[in-house]
Amino acid sequence: MHAGDSSDGVDGIDPSRVSQDCCLPASRNRSQGLLQDEEAAGQRTSLTKKQQRFLRLWYEEFAQSDAGPALLERCSAALATAIQTQPDLVFDYIGRRRKGSEDDDTGLDILHDDSTPPHRRQDSDPEPEPYLLAKANSHLSKATLALVEKYISACRRRRSPNDGRRSVNAGPFRCTFGCGYRTKRVFDWRRHEETHEPQELWLCAICSRSDVHNPFLVNRKDKFLKHAADKHTHVGAEEVLHKSKLAFVPRAELGCPHCGEDSANWDERCRHVLGHFEDEVERGMKRIKVVHEEADDGQGVSVSVSEDGSVATSVVSSRDEGDSAS
Repeated sequence: MHAGDSSDGVDGIDPSRVSQDCCLPASRNRSQGLLQDEEAAGQRTSLTKKQQRFLRLWYEEFAQSDAGPALLERCSAALATAIQTQPDLVFDYIGRRRKGSEDDDTGLDILHDDSTPPHRRQDSDPEPEPYLLAKANSHLSKATLALVEKYISACRRRRSPNDGRRSVNAGPFRCTFGCGYRTKRVFDWRRHEETHEPQELWLCAICSRSDVHNPFLVNRKDKFLKHAADKHTHVGAEEVLHKSKLAFVPRAELGCPHCGEDSANWDERCRHVLGHFEDEVERGMKRIKVVHEEADDGQGVSVSVSEDGSVATSVVSSRDEGDSAS
């Protein structure tokens, strides 16, 4: 891991710069720094995941083995300023790291050259394992897992924006997987997202027994209920639904396509991405949509701003406006 990788920092901050700055003489004592940083951080009581990743990188790459309490205090203040949190939270984090290192008899890591990979201790926060569909769903039968893998692979296949499947395609909520889908409704947007990355699966229990070569597998509850009502009229649709739901483990930890923020689960990701869309809508509402100025000759210029920010102008005469109004 190279120290210059901006993806491992917080908002583009280079941890190596913090390592250098923290060794400068402190211009204020710890209590003064804490008071000012608490106001800026909104009285936060814990570190965010992004802040922890930044501190972990700094600790593993730049922490000095001979750092005493005074130096660690100055480092904590500098790091807290960089990631916009309280120095106490940073100081406690480093203290926990250091205590774990001493228990392992390893001490603090020394400053590493780019050519020397850092030694990762056992007490480091474990990085999440990459999602492997087969491993995550190994509890399913071999035949069922094969069907699931084939279905998910088809869902994740890239779709052309001009595939002709959408008659209406407008609105602020856009597909984050690049197929070009747009909608005005949050419910429709989330349901569409799950056609790319299914979160639930139903494998018809009746079809899989009677027709093993043509099973019915789907990720939408409404489509499954329609299938059950149409094909299995002798059994209640809800009963078939309950018996057919798979214990599927989806890939939920997907980063935000707008800012890269990681989410703990699918619901959190959807809420986060929707926040970006809602911000865009709010900014768009503040723009002047149409401006009309009339000149002495009775002609005016109409300027319109579309949702995507494009501008169109046209010359309109007063007589034309009167004719259209009538």
